[in-house]
Amino acid sequence: MSIKSDRAETDRILHDRISEDLARKDQLPAQRLARQFRLSQTFKNAQAHTSSILEIGCGAGFSAEYLKDTYKTYKGIDHSSLLIAAASELHSAPGVTFEVADIATYKPKTQFDSTFLIGVLHHLDDPVGNLRRVTQFVSSGGYVLANEPQPGNPIITWARALRKITDNNYSSDQVEFTATELAAQFQEAGLIDITITPQGFFSTPFAEVAMPLQSIMTPISRIACALDNIIERLPGVRTWGRWLSWNIVVSGNVP
Repeated sequence: MSIKSDRAETDRILHDRISEDLARKDQLPAQRLARQFRLSQTFKNAQAHTSSILEIGCGAGFSAEYLKDTYKTYKGIDHSSLLIAAASELHSAPGVTFEVADIATYKPKTQFDSTFLIGVLHHLDDPVGNLRRVTQFVSSGGYVLANEPQPGNPIITWARALRKITDNNYSSDQVEFTATELAAQFQEAGLIDITITPQGFFSTPFAEVAMPLQSIMTPISRIACALDNIIERLPGVRTWGRWLSWNIVVSGNVP
């Protein structure tokens, strides 16, 4: 998922260790709702550019299931062999393939209409350098999309800092990029027509944390997703929403 470094290896070991917990999130109804909603919101700008898609850092591969009505071929890569094994077992289907691969060395045999990264850029030592490589995987006019945690809301930043201390399954070295930083990274990587969209005001905690009491949490998660669906459509949200949302969606076209 990232360039070769001590940090990347530490990250890979962590994801191997928590692979079962990561896969379990998408199998819990409350978390599944929020994670599928986050993915659909990430892809809003891509429109019809989803016939062939590549996911970098695919984890247990549930995006292949969530997006199944939008693509002809889906390729998922991840540096965790245990997560790829789970993805291959859970999501075997025509047009769907998974591969253990590192973004720094991965060489696809063909280009894709779009590629996306959910919560991946902030794990990388060299986001711009890796984004430059990603643009080579996408055909002209196609999309590169990323959904990233962002520091606009100080309360959320504090909550993430607390989680780093209290949750052994949460990466302690990840960072938060501002909307301005994300836009600059995409621009420096050579992408054009860059858009920045705040994402996740109430639903993100349900996407990130496996919660008990699913019979209670599932309807609450459904309400949270519905509220976010309304908020993310409001006028001016791309400006004021940056100071409130958990995440930022950044998208850009390959020239």
